[in-house]
Amino acid sequence: MKDILIVGAGGIGTRHVRCFLKTGRCAVSVCEPRTEQLEKIKGEYPVKSVFEDFDTIDLRDFDGVVICTPAHLHVPMAQRCAQETVNVLIEKPLSVNLDGVGQLKATVKENGVVAGVAYVLRHSKGVSILKKKVQQGQIGEVKMVTCVSGQDFRQFRPDYRQIYYAKKSMGGGCILDALSHLVNLVEMFLGKEKQVCAMYDRLELTGVECEDSAALICRFQGGEIASFAMNQFQKPNETLLQFIGTQGNLIWDSTGKQVRFCNTSENIWQVERYEEERNQQFIAQANNFLDAIEGKCRISCTLEEGEQTLRVSIAALESGEKRKTAEMGDVPRASG
Repeated sequence: MKDILIVGAGGIGTRHVRCFLKTGRCAVSVCEPRTEQLEKIKGEYPVKSVFEDFDTIDLRDFDGVVICTPAHLHVPMAQRCAQETVNVLIEKPLSVNLDGVGQLKATVKENGVVAGVAYVLRHSKGVSILKKKVQQGQIGEVKMVTCVSGQDFRQFRPDYRQIYYAKKSMGGGCILDALSHLVNLVEMFLGKEKQVCAMYDRLELTGVECEDSAALICRFQGGEIASFAMNQFQKPNETLLQFIGTQGNLIWDSTGKQVRFCNTSENIWQVERYEEERNQQFIAQANNFLDAIEGKCRISCTLEEGEQTLRVSIAALESGEKRKTAEMGDVPRASG
């Protein structure tokens, strides 16, 4: 049995507690500064130990740490883990800027630490089906990707004005938060971007300083073009991701839990359905982290991959602000 520490017991941290326990492979401890929330966790889950102050914990007691705090705290906390040779999984986004990312990568490499970013969509069954079909060449060479996604964030987080989402400095807004999931996912297929153009605004949500809607266009180093459109106020909770190739199209419908394929102008679609509960992705991600700690596999999203997604998010925010296309070569590399 491994010992895992979850740092931050908000919405995502609580889900990690639940899903790491579901693996049956680890004991779980929790660090959370809010005494009332910590007592709630203790009452609902069989956690091993609880802490209120991250700085006073002996991290060497743990095989891995999962950081679920607001994004501006991710890198300093991960740096401490890496310095003490403790494996670390960092919730997305990696950070709100590139400060300290270079130093973190260097420490991780020097100390042989397993470190990754928790982009959980990489563990979706639908994505696995999509990836297999693309890799098998079912639609030929991918040339374009389109993604349309939205949900009513107010319904899922009624307290959105009081959490990280409300403030840019804490990683709020749809570009760094929800949209980065999809950017990271497309990067898994197409690699790195070379240009990013974005437009965004706060179209509906009140009481926050960040954007709730965004449209991005990215050109990748291989020449492919991807477009992303997201809002966080629409009533349907849906994501449609389409890969357009030289010999056909593939669509992942996450809400409908299906992958559709068409290679004819008659619009005849072949549909492959799958069953999946939301927690299954997080359990799979937890197992991947535990497997990586045991040396059985690679972490599903590396620090370098998480950094690339962060660089694109930063470029998108700058593009919208300056009203011009951002060249990725102009986005500063991570520094110490």
